[in-house]
Amino acid sequence: MLTRHRLLLPLLLLITAFTSPRVAHAQTRSAGLLNFNADGSLVACSNRDSGTVSIVTWPDLKLLHEIPVGLHPEGVAWIGKSGSLACCIYGTDEIVILDATAGNITRRVPVFDEPYGIVSSSDGTRLFATLEYPGQILDINPADGAIRKTWQVGSMLRGLALSPDQKFLLTTE
Repeated sequence: MLTRHRLLLPLLLLITAFTSPRVAHAQTRSAGLLNFNADGSLVACSNRDSGTVSIVTWPDLKLLHEIPVGLHPEGVAWIGKSGSLACCIYGTDEIVILDATAGNITRRVPVFDEPYGIVSSSDGTRLFATLEYPGQILDINPADGAIRKTWQVGSMLRGLALSPDQKFLLTTE
């Protein structure tokens, strides 16, 4: 476990060297393996090799939690301005909802196959996730885990972004 942290911290330090604090405080609405919360005080990082998600304080880089989530976690997204986040678990075909303060999983949402990218609406009422192989995008209610809608989009979807006005989803194929 210590070895993983030795690898994570230099990466975060490298990012620190090239990022001003003002940039770090803007929560992104695009899928990634590393994501800041709404106020910029925490960073979530999926660790594909160890099957965990790390929650790290910013800018002091103190590890708060390393949460076991399952086989091959991929994209992480903070849910609105809450202390919860979602993570795609590629190897077990599910999306987990995590409580970053408590450091635990609060819900598991089974999905069809190969979840990869995930984003949240700014108000935290919707999650959108890509399913790589079937080429689908899901609209998920984070409160109860219900899949509201599924769109067949293309093949091999990974990247995902929600436009600033929340009217468009963009994905890579």
